[in-house]
Amino acid sequence: MAELNIPLIQKAEKHIGRAAMVTASGSFKYDQLLEASSRVASRLLSDQRDLKGRRVAFLTRRDFDYPAVQWGIWRAGGIAVPLCEVHPPAELHHTISDCEASMVIGHSDFAEVLSPVAEKNRIPFLLSEHLFAACNRTLPRVDPERPALMLYTSGTTGKPKMVSGSAALPTTAFQEWKTITGHKLLERYGMTEIGMALSNPLRGRRQLSHPGKAEHRYYQVRWL
Repeated sequence: MAELNIPLIQKAEKHIGRAAMVTASGSFKYDQLLEASSRVASRLLSDQRDLKGRRVAFLTRRDFDYPAVQWGIWRAGGIAVPLCEVHPPAELHHTISDCEASMVIGHSDFAEVLSPVAEKNRIPFLLSEHLFAACNRTLPRVDPERPALMLYTSGTTGKPKMVSGSAALPTTAFQEWKTITGHKLLERYGMTEIGMALSNPLRGRRQLSHPGKAEHRYYQVRWL
């Protein structure tokens, strides 16, 4: 039943029985995450074979629900669009409308805000708690090269936009991620900013807790 073409799922399958995450609710294993995300994917598909890249906006609790829903969207062939819990209805509407979401998933804690927004956009609103009760079904084969995630900024200088930011990553978070995954995160300035040219390199020496430095082999930059 597992669609072995998604690298994330392939790797998770190799860690059955091991802890995947620890939250305020307790410890959860990879097999629990795989089972839950499979049920979510099955419910999202309904009578469809593949979401075929349709956007699915979601807002859940900061708990096991989050990765279970996000993985479920991916396993169904959709593109996950996380929503921000502190955004007012107007900004939620903008994000959902701008990404052309096909549906909205939300925990009951956020239903009062999300349901009217989904209705305004004329798309279904699904309670995340109900998704976990779905029966498992055969899931689609998803090409690893498909788009998977759309992230929007906080909209501090206007409406939320789908670009990356330039906030520095705390050293503690960098070290914790490295310990958990074995990978070193690459900090960079926003893709639409000239600072991208000044960012940390993919290969070579990097500066921790800093997207990059205002020095380059061929030029120097002074921040004004």
